[in-house]
Amino acid sequence: MDYFTSDTHFSHGNILKYCKRIKYLAPSEIELLNSGENFKVCLNSVQSMNDDMIDKINQMVKPNDVLWHLGDFCWFNRRNLDRAYYEISNFRYAINCKTVNLILGNHDCNRLEEPEILEIYESIFNLVLDKAIVRINGQHIVMDHYAHAVWPKSHRSSWNLYGHSHSNAEQNLNKLFPGRRSIDVGVDNAYLMFGEYRPFSFVELQKFFANKKGCSIDHHEEREENV
Repeated sequence: MDYFTSDTHFSHGNILKYCKRIKYLAPSEIELLNSGENFKVCLNSVQSMNDDMIDKINQMVKPNDVLWHLGDFCWFNRRNLDRAYYEISNFRYAINCKTVNLILGNHDCNRLEEPEILEIYESIFNLVLDKAIVRINGQHIVMDHYAHAVWPKSHRSSWNLYGHSHSNAEQNLNKLFPGRRSIDVGVDNAYLMFGEYRPFSFVELQKFFANKKGCSIDHHEEREENV
């Protein structure tokens, strides 16, 4: 089985504030968040987030499954390569799944400007890509850290899976592209849909897209046929 996730941001304290992951915040931190006052998230809250999301992944994704992570994996020390390797690998190997593929996000590394960081990722993950075009169980899928308006075979039932927007773009995209076969598979969107910060399974996505008719915005006509 293939699973998909994005934007875990392990060890990224500020993400708990920006994305309002209040499940992990202490009551005093929630009060500060609601007041609009700036504050530093405590280590216990960050650890709570890390532990819970790792647990959710390992509960769903079995060792012989495949996990696709669509970017912004974790927060790490970019100034010390040994430390960077330790921090990235610590979270990767806490995941029991043997095959974890990474689509690079904007917080992971710049392929052109950070070759040493890229080498670290490539030594830890099975695949490290800027985007992926794959066929899984006969389904054509285009994966990127960022949402697409048009993608290869988008008019012929292909899916576009992405992250980056922390569910914030979904409502507007649904209005702009009704019936679209694309979805944010990040943990924040999973929380809105399922009440947990966890991956999406291929089967769940099949059900989600079953009644989606597509939304062609270029010269192609929608076709309900195999891609």
